[in-house]
Amino acid sequence: MFYTETLVRLLASNDISTDDRVLVVCGGPTDADVLSELGFRRVLITNIDPDEIDAYPYRRADAENPAFRDGEFDLVIVHAGLHHCASPHRALLEMYRVARKAAIVFEARESLLMRLATWLRFNNDFELEAVTSQGLESGGLRNGPIPNFVYRWTEREVIKVVRAVDPGHVESIHFFYGLRLPTLRFDNVDAPFRRRVLKAVAPAVKALVSLFPKQGNEFGFAIFKTGQLRDWLELRDGRLRVSREKANQRGQAYTLDKKRKATAASERSKQPSKEPSDA
Repeated sequence: MFYTETLVRLLASNDISTDDRVLVVCGGPTDADVLSELGFRRVLITNIDPDEIDAYPYRRADAENPAFRDGEFDLVIVHAGLHHCASPHRALLEMYRVARKAAIVFEARESLLMRLATWLRFNNDFELEAVTSQGLESGGLRNGPIPNFVYRWTEREVIKVVRAVDPGHVESIHFFYGLRLPTLRFDNVDAPFRRRVLKAVAPAVKALVSLFPKQGNEFGFAIFKTGQLRDWLELRDGRLRVSREKANQRGQAYTLDKKRKATAASERSKQPSKEPSDA
């Protein structure tokens, strides 16, 4: 399972630890199974609609507006949940805020192969299956009856979102890729032709993704907080400020000294004023 395999890799590299305090958003039984199997001990699983889970404490919480302090948990994890939010970006930024060490995300990736699969109807933009499997009453947007749009991410988008919310620190983001063919979905819907075609093309798709991993539909990213300031920032009197020296070196410093101000004012005064024309 891509979820388990990715966490195993992060554990093996000592980027995370089973001693870390973990918050799971949009969580459920799958998260409990994976994390307990790997030996995580301090875990709180949350969802907008709580479920019964034996392995860990479970609490109602909105991923887009969680009532947790900045850096309250070492790790914040979501698995296939952001695309059920009204604003996946907001939920991601809340994860980043609440995480002390890292936010770890498992979602779908936008790629040429996925766009082709959607056009051929082997993939979908809206998750009707999630709602029909729940009796048409839940499973969609914010776990309601309206099917959610499947928001797919790219590496560049993740980087831009993180830099927008935290421009002063250098980000460290690890990306992971996988493939899960929708065999289970086609086993449960009335689409016999597509089911047969999928079975026929599966070996070729697997071979293609093995050569070009970014074309897979499974996408994981771990956003680590480094605490490292951008090189154009410095601490002055206990406050973060732009370093004028670094800004000068980058050719981005305005030098508005008295002489330059006077010159600019003089040039403006020489410009002809526009007189209102007669009607």
